Amino acid sequence: MNVFLRPNLARCLWVTPFVSLIFMSLTLFIRHWVGMTPIFDTQQMLAVGYIAGVFGFLIGIGAGLAFAALGARQKIVRGAPTC
Repeated sequence: MNVFLRPNLARCLWVTPFVSLIFMSLTLFIRHWVGMTPIFDTQQMLAVGYIAGVFGFLIGIGAGLAFAALGARQKIVRGAPTC
């Protein structure tokens, strides 16, 4: 498997900006569709880009896939209840 497709920091190099651009484009499309003016507001685009970048980083390192696979294979809470 290619190093840029496995969950690691190399994948973060392209997934983080890709996810940010997707969410920023979606925001621009929704603002245009609703009829908001101006369509491009710098502060809102930066906020969307920063938040989406965090999600892109987590996707890049494989945090979401690892948690989903862990939850699907085994119970997260083990042992008898304490109360």
